[in-house]
Amino acid sequence: MIIAIDGYSATGKSTLADLLAKKIGFRHLNSGLVFRAISYNLQENGITTDNYKDKLNEIEILTKQFHIDLDKLEVNILKLKEPRVSELGTQIAKLHFIRERVNEVLREAAKDTNIVVEGRDIGTVLFPNANIKFFFIADTNIRAMRLGRERNSNDFETLKKEIETRDKEDTTREISPLRKAEDAIDIDTGNITVDETLILLEKHLNELEK
Repeated sequence: MIIAIDGYSATGKSTLADLLAKKIGFRHLNSGLVFRAISYNLQENGITTDNYKDKLNEIEILTKQFHIDLDKLEVNILKLKEPRVSELGTQIAKLHFIRERVNEVLREAAKDTNIVVEGRDIGTVLFPNANIKFFFIADTNIRAMRLGRERNSNDFETLKKEIETRDKEDTTREISPLRKAEDAIDIDTGNITVDETLILLEKHLNELEK
């Protein structure tokens, strides 16, 4: 069984996907961490947001050679969540050959298993036939405050601008833009707690099984 969770940044996708997976005994895959793992690897090879456009051939070669160990992503999550890694990750996510590599890794990992996969094109591109699809949304101000708590930052306006910029990039990129699948269920996480959201997700899953 495949459960797809898509949505905007800082809406709680990763937290809820992880909790849901543990609660129902499924595996959890965070597609964003795979992009970040590639980003981190590229930076270790001297590629940054400033020079990546000039090194596309080198990036393609490095990406094909790079072995992505999904079991080690969580171990390195603090490194993978560094702003510099995230920034380059956002840029390379626009590249066709990068998305093909990530999709290849995720589809292989999802074979013959029960899994919760989260990202921005899971229900539309990666697994259009997922058993159930959720689409997470939340008010921009709430998301900025959440990001501030995560980074221990009080610079609300900068964080809000960062989220707005990310939303624009996610929804307007040419390759696999963020959009809600026609059969996805909206989940507004803005004014409910993590526990309440988890209960809501389980409710929809129980209805699916009836």
